[in-house]
Amino acid sequence: MVFKRLMGCNVADLIRWLPEALGSYYELSTLDIDGLLYRDCPNPLIRLIGKTKPDHQVSLLRIPQLELSIEMSDLAHDESISIIQRFDLYTRRGGG
Repeated sequence: MVFKRLMGCNVADLIRWLPEALGSYYELSTLDIDGLLYRDCPNPLIRLIGKTKPDHQVSLLRIPQLELSIEMSDLAHDESISIIQRFDLYTRRGGG
């Protein structure tokens, strides 16, 4: 399965969030952003492939953007859904 996300974060933020966001699957993942391999695993179950985008600007506020593709292989549908729900829970930030 492949999931797409447009995230309001930079690479350092994502790297910091990943261990908690993926839980036990963190060790079975790879992270490639803009062609640079930040995390490697011999036979990954989860591949995170990202591309930095220009900052989103609203007045004086600048929000970094990261386009992320999350590819899961050899996982059951329910397991993939569970992983992406956890990922979303740990990486979505709100304000107000």
